[in-house]
Amino acid sequence: MKFIWEIWVNIFKRGVSSEEFGHGMWLACCDSAEKFCEEYRPQLESAGYLKNSTADSIFVDETLRLHLWLVSRSLGVSDSKILDAMHNYAHHLSHVNSLSISELYAIYDKAASEEMELIDAGRSYPVLAITVLQYIVNDKNYSNIVIAMGIHCDIDTRIKTFREIRAKTAIRN
Repeated sequence: MKFIWEIWVNIFKRGVSSEEFGHGMWLACCDSAEKFCEEYRPQLESAGYLKNSTADSIFVDETLRLHLWLVSRSLGVSDSKILDAMHNYAHHLSHVNSLSISELYAIYDKAASEEMELIDAGRSYPVLAITVLQYIVNDKNYSNIVIAMGIHCDIDTRIKTFREIRAKTAIRN
């Protein structure tokens, strides 16, 4: 993903509009989510999840929604025009579990806050990764810590990557 973005950023060194950058971040979400699915699908299938096409569709949609949240978390509210543009490209995603994107974001934000509180207290538990897994496999009782630790590391890496992309891109309005 970094290589694609370095080319894109170099092409637009003069700056890009919020709409162009939002579209680029949507493409980054899609690319990153696809790689995430490729990496974790075999592990989740081995663990007894993703047994049919419906479960796999939920996994793919929820993974895309996770990556939208990761970009949103990376950019913050100061880039609201970019986020609005990016979210416009995601309008086709289904509302799995009857949750809107904003409701899912609130759940992920709460889990991330709980995880930070644990870290601040000197304890560590991948609250966010477990919460993410519960939604991407559509099982609120999911608690496989082995897969969760991998996802925990991936989430941190992806947030850093999205922040680097934003830092390297000039936005012209």
